[in-house]
Amino acid sequence: MIRPHVPERRPRLAAWTVAALLLVGAGLLPSAVLAIGMTSSGAASAASPQAQSFEMTGKIVSVDYNANVIVVRSQGQVFSISITPTTAVEHDGQTGGVSDLRPGVRIHVAGTREDGVYTAADIVIKSKGSN
Repeated sequence: MIRPHVPERRPRLAAWTVAALLLVGAGLLPSAVLAIGMTSSGAASAASPQAQSFEMTGKIVSVDYNANVIVVRSQGQVFSISITPTTAVEHDGQTGGVSDLRPGVRIHVAGTREDGVYTAADIVIKSKGSN
C-alpha cells in the first residue's frame, strides 16, 4: 500500500510558538495565549480547561495549619479548601494572615476548583455584624 507523504508539522508549530512569544513580549498579543502549551509530540494542548472559579460564605469548622487546609461549612455543606502562599487574607479592611483563620470565624472565600480540589485565592474575614 502506498501512503501519501504527510509533511511534518512540528517546525510549523515551533515557528508559531516563537512568533507568539515575540508578540507577547512586545505587548502586541495577550499573555493568555501562552496558556496553550506543547505536548512532547509537538501537538498543541490547552492548559487546565477544567479549572472553575468558586465563591462561598461560611463558617470555619477546622484549620490544619500543617497541611494548609481549612474546612468551611457553607449552605449546609462542608468543603476542604487549600491555602497557598499567595492566598490573600483580609480582616477588618487590613491585610490579615493564616493565623487569623480559626474555627468559628465567618469568612467569604473565592478561588478556583480543579479536579475536585478547592484552592483559595482571597479570603475576607467577616465581622460579627456583617452578612
